[in-house]
Amino acid sequence: MLFLFVMGWQQQTQKSLCPFRNFLIWRIRTYMRKRTGFISAMNNKDKPVEQSRIGRSLLQWDNIVSEQTPPEESIPTFICDVHLGKLSRILRLLGFSVYYRNDLEDREIADRAAASSAIVLSRDRGLLRRKKISQGLLLTSTDPYEQAREVLWHFNLLPSVRPFSRCSLCGEPIKPVPREMVYHQLPASVRDKYPTFYQCSACGKLFWKGDHFRTMEGLLNRLLSPRAE
Repeated sequence: MLFLFVMGWQQQTQKSLCPFRNFLIWRIRTYMRKRTGFISAMNNKDKPVEQSRIGRSLLQWDNIVSEQTPPEESIPTFICDVHLGKLSRILRLLGFSVYYRNDLEDREIADRAAASSAIVLSRDRGLLRRKKISQGLLLTSTDPYEQAREVLWHFNLLPSVRPFSRCSLCGEPIKPVPREMVYHQLPASVRDKYPTFYQCSACGKLFWKGDHFRTMEGLLNRLLSPRAE
């Protein structure tokens, strides 16, 4: 009966959506609630940040690139506490600006948050309750990929995902670079194996679409896919 009631309510309030999409949205919401206990973002008053709508699956990078890019200023930036190093790398791989250092003190995190509009990510309630932190998300999972799911779904970030557009080491944008310009910086085993190379605009780290790229691509595809319970 509850299932029929929910489906009936969705069909009345979301007539523009097909029944299958209504069902998919309801299933995703149910899954996320059971997994995270209602993901809650916190501000100083412990009020949850409003969640606008559940995003959709993005499985093909071509589909992502072809969509209209949200304005840069509308895409949130993040600060991860010292326990979220793996999460920071995942979010950077997805194209988000993330500040992280493994020696960041809570005081410095709060100061950085106060001086910017960055959202603090943490599993520490005490940190998020600091007066200087006005925006934060209290993560419930200890698994980095589940934590990334919490961030993506809560802030409706799927339309803003740009995989492999930032350096996983420092978080700055990466850009295509002619092979001739970096030829002697490349390992001999890859110099003539790949046609395209990318370089971080800040730290100079080089990237190419090798085996590691394909492995990470598979992991990110799984991360961005809505899962059954």
